[in-house]
Amino acid sequence: KPESDTILNFLFHQIADNVDFHVRFHWEPNSVAFWDNRIVTHTATFDSWPHIRHALRVTPRGEKP
Repeated sequence: KPESDTILNFLFHQIADNVDFHVRFHWEPNSVAFWDNRIVTHTATFDSWPHIRHALRVTPRGEKP
């Protein structure tokens, strides 16, 4: 248990804190962004003031990863 906790904590911090694994999408007119939620984590940053950000979530049916 202590060994697995150490490994999991390392991996969780890599995902959350390591900017090598982050993408910052710069929106332009008519931009579209999509990702596969089965293999990524996503946090929306609503900092587009004074513009409005419109987002839709679509979950297609498909195979299990």
